[in-house]
Amino acid sequence: MAGQPEVCARCLTRIANLAELNDSLCGNEGDTLVEPFLSWLLHSIEHAFGEQTVFITRIEANYSLPRNRARCLGLVLCEAVMNSMKHAFRGATSGTLLVTFASVDQGYRLIVADNGVGFEKPVMRKGRGMGYMGELADELQGDLYVESLTRGTRVSLTFPA
Repeated sequence: MAGQPEVCARCLTRIANLAELNDSLCGNEGDTLVEPFLSWLLHSIEHAFGEQTVFITRIEANYSLPRNRARCLGLVLCEAVMNSMKHAFRGATSGTLLVTFASVDQGYRLIVADNGVGFEKPVMRKGRGMGYMGELADELQGDLYVESLTRGTRVSLTFPA
């Protein structure tokens, strides 16, 4: 288990990363390229917290979003990944997170799935029932689903282009 100085250093890294995220996305003007943005977020989280978690990413390139929408997407990603890292791998020595972002129909889909413990009973929730992530999904005019799988949990956010 990590010692106090190591835990503090990780927390400071997370705070610095979130501050950098906020600075890079301040304002509502201009577009953000999705692939480098999400890749940077995942790299920052993996660097700070993921020494026992394998990250697999499949992020389609060549898509951009207005900064405010990219901010919402990034915050949903961070929340879903941190929830997995906090809850999914209790008692395990390692785990795997799969993150995908792709175009679907007339919009986009972000999926964060882990191979952790899942929920005790199958749960499927939409929108505001998921609190903060639900509010961000609403801001994107999207749908948020959280599902307990046979092995793990999947968070899926679908929103219009």
